[in-house]
Amino acid sequence: MMRRIANSGASAKTQAFAAGICLQILLTGLQVVSGGVAAQTSAWTAMNPSSSPSVRAAHDMAYDAQSDRIVLFGGLDGSLQVLEDTWAYDFQSDEWTEMNPVTAPSARSSLAMAYDAAADRVILFGGVQNIGGSFVEVNDTWAYDFDTDTWTNRSPAVAPSPRLGHRMVYDAHSDVVILVGGHRGRDPSAVFLNDTWSYDFDANVWSERTPALHAGGGNHGGLVYHAPSDQMILFGGSEAAGSSQATWAYDAVGDRWTELRPAVAPSPRFLVGMAHDTSSNRVVLFGGTSGATETWTYHVEGNQWTQLDVAPAPSGRNGHRMAYDAQSDRTILFGGGDGLPGTVNNETWSFDLESPQEFPWLLVIIAAVAGTSAAVAALLLLRRRRRRMAPESTRR
Repeated sequence: MMRRIANSGASAKTQAFAAGICLQILLTGLQVVSGGVAAQTSAWTAMNPSSSPSVRAAHDMAYDAQSDRIVLFGGLDGSLQVLEDTWAYDFQSDEWTEMNPVTAPSARSSLAMAYDAAADRVILFGGVQNIGGSFVEVNDTWAYDFDTDTWTNRSPAVAPSPRLGHRMVYDAHSDVVILVGGHRGRDPSAVFLNDTWSYDFDANVWSERTPALHAGGGNHGGLVYHAPSDQMILFGGSEAAGSSQATWAYDAVGDRWTELRPAVAPSPRFLVGMAHDTSSNRVVLFGGTSGATETWTYHVEGNQWTQLDVAPAPSGRNGHRMAYDAQSDRTILFGGGDGLPGTVNNETWSFDLESPQEFPWLLVIIAAVAGTSAAVAALLLLRRRRRRMAPESTRR
């Protein structure tokens, strides 16, 4: 009897040990998979550089990956004076530096810029000048080399027509800069240009594309390059003809525009700020002429827009510009205002987006199965041990 009691005690200890193994394995599995569960921790941060460009809107910016600087040019101040200065922003030091190129594009606003990574040049095209109170569109093509602080007028033989409000991005797969839309003239007699062009830096050639369907709303909309799908993503835009809330994708290889028609989208707007956060693989949009305080993200693969509840955030604005700093994993916003003429600012903000991950239930199930198997194995071992230790009379 005493031996059976001892065995019972050993059994209880072994069972507790087996249960402990099961619990430990389950907790370890949950701890591992919980590493993939991330709350939405998006955050806007007001930067505090010691110096910065003057107040402006309708400028443009591009991230120079080789130099890890955001390059800014031109714009329009609150009194409708066009600007012709070149600046570079370093997120790590939170410092804007005014560059001093010997030659530079003329003063202008509503221009477009994109960084050609293969050429290591920022490409600038077009915009509008203010000559004696008259606004005149231009169609010159410039390239900026940050290392030598040099602007070069490329003077291609053929170029898109003069315009403002167009958008440009660099297509890394095709190694060309893509230009979309824009307009000539001012409301209400503006002429909208629903065309698509590509620029080859090495050949110094602009080529007009001929897709069967052109995206509407390319004027003052948001345009980014989405490398995983090798597509340009366009949102919103327009002026005199109203505002758009359409989302389009452009495939440069197939020369094809496709309207994506997501179930939910930001309200119609133009003069938006937009950038592609490559780390989180999300397009980030802020502000515009409607919903000017809203922050949205777009998941291309899921064709899904999501409005984020982020506080604090920049004040409502339009005409600002945004560029993604890949090395620092931050989207940088500069300037903008509440309309022109009106109040514009020279604020610098950074946005940190951490994309939420879906809970990996499959790994939880695997961990649970592994834990149960371990417990069963421990109990079977206990049973064999008890049979070996039991008296001969108890085994008959």
